[in-house]
Amino acid sequence: MTNLHVFVMAAVVALSFGSADVMAAAPTPFQPPVLEGVDKSVVQKLHDGDQLAIQMGKLAQEKGSTRAVRAYGQRLAADHTLAEHKIDAYLRKRGADLSALASTTSADTDHELLATKSGPEFDRAFARQMVSDHQKSLDLIESARVETGDDTLRVLYDDLATALGADKRAAEDLLAASART
Repeated sequence: MTNLHVFVMAAVVALSFGSADVMAAAPTPFQPPVLEGVDKSVVQKLHDGDQLAIQMGKLAQEKGSTRAVRAYGQRLAADHTLAEHKIDAYLRKRGADLSALASTTSADTDHELLATKSGPEFDRAFARQMVSDHQKSLDLIESARVETGDDTLRVLYDDLATALGADKRAAEDLLAASART
């Protein structure tokens, strides 16, 4: 065996031992943090709000006395269904999904009272309630955005806030239109 052969064999042996050490020292793949604490509470409240808005959107499609209210109800159900998909995608990246959030959605008396109204009275009460609900969600997101340490969640909050703001403005427009009738 020549010196070259010995050198090559020694290099192969050294590399094979070295690669085991490198493999053993390799970091584990990045695991995103599990949703907990304030972040989990906020996402739970957003999920509950989405579920309620979807129900209210369906109610508006049934009981709205104008085409504009019925169309807004359809938009509301679609927008909040999309928001649910975005929340679910965020949760799936953390090893969970929407089923991990216990459904605590139950309509309060204000929302239940809407179902008893009809005609222009329903339209006004519905628009007023949607302005209020969307403002509460926007306030929640604004404070949660500051408190979270999760940059991905902050981006999700920004995205949701944009849609909530648009839905709130549309509800304000409906309220203004219903006041003129």
